[in-house]
Amino acid sequence: MLWYLLDRITECDPGKTITATKCFTRSEEIFQHHFVNYPIVPGVLQIEMIAQAGGKCIKVYDGQLAPALASVKKAKFYQSIFPGDKCEVKAQVIQLTSQYALCTGTITVDGKKKASAEILYSFLDPKVSSKLVPDEIVEEWKAKQKALGKE
Repeated sequence: MLWYLLDRITECDPGKTITATKCFTRSEEIFQHHFVNYPIVPGVLQIEMIAQAGGKCIKVYDGQLAPALASVKKAKFYQSIFPGDKCEVKAQVIQLTSQYALCTGTITVDGKKKASAEILYSFLDPKVSSKLVPDEIVEEWKAKQKALGKE
């Protein structure tokens, strides 16, 4: 199963910072069992949202890199995320080398902090990453920037 946990990139300084959004609807599969009578976004998927945002910031910076979550540190959950919530996910690249990247990120809803984490990424082998599904929201962001003359 693939989890696409970001709907769109709203701001990006490639390789430095990114802001993305995700709107959760009651019909999403994650709410079928978590929890049946009290649906909330699982903490592990909140971490994945932050990881996806940071990964996209790196991917926009260098399309040849294929970041993969390697480690999570300092994960904190402040308040639950519910169906109907529009999440704003921000990530900042702290360190980027040819071997790894380190990002910090937060999720907020209506300005209230819901979660934060520090994510360490390794990079997949280019032979493997070339077989991955194209990243539609990264491509959408690049097309938007090109149309605005901001390549």
